[in-house]
Amino acid sequence: MHLKTKKKEYLITHLIIHLINMANTATYWKNKIGDYYMSNEIVQRRYELSSSDLEAGFSAVFSIAAFESILFYAVGYCIYVFELVIDIFKAEIQDKIDARYLATSPWWHTQALQFQRGDDLYLNKKTFTYEYATLDASRQIIKRVAVRESASGEAPCKVKLYVATESNGTIEALSSNDLELFDIYAKKIRPAGVLVECISTAGDTVSFGLVVNYNPLILKQTGQRITGTDHPVEDAVNEFINTLNDINFGGKLNLSKLIDRVQMAEGVIDVQITSCVIRDLEPVTWGTYASQSGWFVVNEINVNYQPQTEI
Repeated sequence: MHLKTKKKEYLITHLIIHLINMANTATYWKNKIGDYYMSNEIVQRRYELSSSDLEAGFSAVFSIAAFESILFYAVGYCIYVFELVIDIFKAEIQDKIDARYLATSPWWHTQALQFQRGDDLYLNKKTFTYEYATLDASRQIIKRVAVRESASGEAPCKVKLYVATESNGTIEALSSNDLELFDIYAKKIRPAGVLVECISTAGDTVSFGLVVNYNPLILKQTGQRITGTDHPVEDAVNEFINTLNDINFGGKLNLSKLIDRVQMAEGVIDVQITSCVIRDLEPVTWGTYASQSGWFVVNEINVNYQPQTEI
């Protein structure tokens, strides 16, 4: 039971053009083609298909050994491979487009991380941008980057790059020599007319004063855990600042979020920030604050522990 060859070729060609739109498995395409094939009135009359057959679908009606099933699977596999190639090609094109999109904050962020101490730049005459001949991770000393734009009054807008390096897993400011080299690098890769300022200084010191109502069944009067040697409140504060520096370098210190983090510490019933001193300025108790260096360093944590037996 077969249709004439020309009719089959027409149907299959029409199906391929109609169905190609996104990546799927070969089996998915076989069933899609088969279901569409069965929807044709000529096919229904030729195979005497009932409404229940149409509802059940191609795979339920045709054996996997049937000529149609084998043919449609072969076509479906070709579509599947074609879609994979298109997806890869699309990703490569997108990467090239993204790499050529200059002067956005993500572009500056990427370029800063690619700075290589001791390597010279060359002019790519195809893109007219300065690049490294070879990227070498062992020479890339920038480990933290924050990009900010600033404009005050009649002063022109400026891109500010806050950068830092790492030593044994600890964030550190660049040395004066390395900062000078990075400044030369940034001014060489910048688009014409763009003002850029490179900043790498010690982290902004921050000291906290807290009042903590604690569960005396969990914590001692000193804030130490009864069953251990750690101090959950102090550890929560340090973890909060370290996480801020690690995943949101250049971000802002939000005191409400800090309270939320301390509130989650074991043994803590309630917490209040009584003071927060940043860079030895006037104490604050609420708000969101940007650092001048891009990161924070905990100076002191003074906690007034008050036991609370009614929970």
